[in-house]
Formats: sequence, structure tokens, C-alpha cells
Amino acid sequence: MFGIPWKSRRYRATAAAALVSAMLSAGCGPGPEEAPARDAHDVPVPATEPRAELTLTVNLVARHDCEEVFDLALYKEPAVELISWTGDAGSCEDRRVKVRYLSQRTSRELIVSRIRQLTKKAEVVSP
Repeated sequence: MFGIPWKSRRYRATAAAALVSAMLSAGCGPGPEEAPARDAHDVPVPATEPRAELTLTVNLVARHDCEEVFDLALYKEPAVELISWTGDAGSCEDRRVKVRYLSQRTSRELIVSRIRQLTKKAEVVSP
């Protein structure tokens, strides 16, 4: 009747959950001196900022994840807003890609130059 509370199953489970929660919350998340990094991709772009689109036919470097590798490399450019693909998703050859970019932050020539660095071949289809 007047048993010791820490011997009850419910008490031990509650105490263990509280201990685990305290340990996890103490070790997770940034401290006051560790603010999250903010770069150009983390800042919203106003809808009024001019954008331009460019369509190209590209031959990507042959890999099983060629499209993803290209996307990740091109998205490192802060002015690139959207990359969209059409055509055969299983191939790395003769792929058509449309790139939307912030035209006040970069030029068409710089985007084309970067795409040519990332591909075996790139031909502009439309400006």
C-alpha cells in the first residue's frame, strides 16, 4: 500500500522518458552562438524581380543519376531559380532542360557557360 513509487512500472517509464527527453533536448539544436546559416538561397525573392528562361538540349555526363548531379551543381548558382526537364527521363543524352533564372543577378551568357561546364554538350534552343 505504501510502496516505493520508483518501483512502479508507470513511474519508471515516465522517469525514463523524461530523462531521454532532457538528454535529447540538451544536445540538439543550435545554441545561442550557433545561428543557422543563411545564404542567397534562404532569402525569398520578390515576385516583382525579373526572371528569364532559357531552353537547351544537353548531353549529360553518363551516370545513373546524371540529371540529379546536374541539378545539384547548377542550383549552387544563386541566380538559378528553377530547372525543369522534358523528354526521356531514363537517358543522359539529348535531354531538353529549361532553366529559369533571376535576370538582374546574372546574365544569360553566364548561365549558358556554367551549363556547358556541367555537360558534354549543350545547345541553346530558345533564348
